[in-house]
Amino acid sequence: MRCAAPEPDHIPGRLRRGMCERHYRRFMKTGSTAAPVLVDDLSRYTADPSGCWLWDGALWPNGYGKTARPHYGTQLAHRVIYLASGRDLPPGLDLDHVWSRGCRHRHCVNPDHLEPVTRAVNISRGFDARPVCARGHDLTDPANIRTESSGIRLCAPCWRIRYRAAGQRYRDRKKAEAT
Repeated sequence: MRCAAPEPDHIPGRLRRGMCERHYRRFMKTGSTAAPVLVDDLSRYTADPSGCWLWDGALWPNGYGKTARPHYGTQLAHRVIYLASGRDLPPGLDLDHVWSRGCRHRHCVNPDHLEPVTRAVNISRGFDARPVCARGHDLTDPANIRTESSGIRLCAPCWRIRYRAAGQRYRDRKKAEAT
């Protein structure tokens, strides 16, 4: 028996529903046996009044744009457009969306809003850009910032809440073991 799919990229072996493994999986995932079309259209953005170029294509769950390019696979859209604009990204550096240039969106792909920085600087800027933590504590007040010996900065009130809760769990566990 031979695969019933019209595409030529068959995998020899057992057939499922009259299709080879590649076409069967593709059909179950997409509803078609045709090979996926890779998008290399880098103009899939909308200009925002703030100057941001907002990516209109697919987004990762964390809000960054993604693009599928032949021979490279799925990549971050802002990275692809930055490199396509003729700029160089030295190895070991991340692209940071610079808040001082008005960039407030993770799916912004404007190369003028991006700057190559180290991972530590990128994380530091991300922390500095937040005015409040997830629980609503004011992070502009220096008294609410706790700096670990490793240099990591945390919300001090949230850290105290977690520290006290961990201590209580420890005491409860010791009490349960003693009885």
